[in-house]
Amino acid sequence: MRAAGTVAETLPQRRATARFKWFALVAALLAIFIAANAHLIYVAIQSQPECVVQSGGDAMASSILRPAKPAC
Repeated sequence: MRAAGTVAETLPQRRATARFKWFALVAALLAIFIAANAHLIYVAIQSQPECVVQSGGDAMASSILRPAKPAC
């Protein structure tokens, strides 16, 4: 038979374990989110903007972008 003291001691331990699991899950999801955004920023910085051709013409039309060059 278990003593009454051991049952009372395991409940806080279970809560601490459950709290740690939730904390670890949130931390892992946050790390994945940050890593994905960091990757998107890296790709954006390392992209080749010279492969995007701007259409010629007047000042308004020069800001319109056409599809990338076939060589890129």
